[in-house]
Amino acid sequence: DTLHRLLSWMQAAQAPWDLEEILDAIVFFPRAPRLQIFRMPWSFKDPTMEKAFADAQSIQLSKTFRKLSQVVFVFLLLSFVGELVAFWDLKMMRRSDLVQIVSNCLGMTALLVFSTPRLPAGEKTVMAMTPFLVTLTMLTSRYRAVVFTGDDMAVVLERVESSEVYTDSTVMVTICLCIETFYVVLPVRCRYGIVLLVIIPLIYLGLTLPLPTAVFEGATKRR
Repeated sequence: DTLHRLLSWMQAAQAPWDLEEILDAIVFFPRAPRLQIFRMPWSFKDPTMEKAFADAQSIQLSKTFRKLSQVVFVFLLLSFVGELVAFWDLKMMRRSDLVQIVSNCLGMTALLVFSTPRLPAGEKTVMAMTPFLVTLTMLTSRYRAVVFTGDDMAVVLERVESSEVYTDSTVMVTICLCIETFYVVLPVRCRYGIVLLVIIPLIYLGLTLPLPTAVFEGATKRR
């Protein structure tokens, strides 16, 4: 993906370079040849070219992230309203309900803010928003909200099927969609994007390992 974007950028700039010349102008990671089981584009050797490429990508990233935020916001809003009507008792709100509602509202607010052209999103913003949205997604899990707040599980979850409560399928699908969207749709440079390969699993483990074992997604080893 990155190499294709590099080629497209060079062609748009009408630079008379072929693929070999472009590859020779790039710093790859890892740099040591003996460690290059795979090669990841890190930056241009020329700082001027790196800045020009980053500026061009930043414009495209801002437009793409804005459109994506608009679509996801509408989807989350409809889903949230449906959950609000079908599940929550507004006359008797518990702490676990508030955790889920606040998580949903924070996520929608962040997406709404970046849906406007007045606030362009750069690489650092997207890098911060993705783990933030993943964390909020996990906190919308009913089982997590109940365990973390100490509410009575039998009372809170009485209207929910056990298959929905004791599995992380919905959360995992959502996280996978976030990751795939980040790496496929958003033009973020590899040296920034690689960080999420560590951060997102750590977020998942941090919000899953404290849960009671053998109840939610099995034992610790299975998680």
